[in-house]
Amino acid sequence: MSEFLYYELNQTIADLRWHGNRYWYTGGESSSSLPLDSVNRVATLAYSADRIWRETGDTVKYMKNRYTGILTTVDMREFFIVKLRSKLYFRTYV
Repeated sequence: MSEFLYYELNQTIADLRWHGNRYWYTGGESSSSLPLDSVNRVATLAYSADRIWRETGDTVKYMKNRYTGILTTVDMREFFIVKLRSKLYFRTYV
């Protein structure tokens, strides 16, 4: 079963370090092909995120939510919009 992580970055940090894009995702087939030097950059992506969603099959849960905590129910409409706006994380973006 594929697992994807979706990141919503703080807007200020996104403008400074991530080319203005607030939404990124990692996982699936791409996670096995990430270069080893990208591990620290993915950690920076997670640290910079205001919210992180974890999608496994048909289940979506928060892994990080600076606003309301991880026990908050995910708004599936909002998550779908985040999913559409997210770009696949590649080492070359940073």
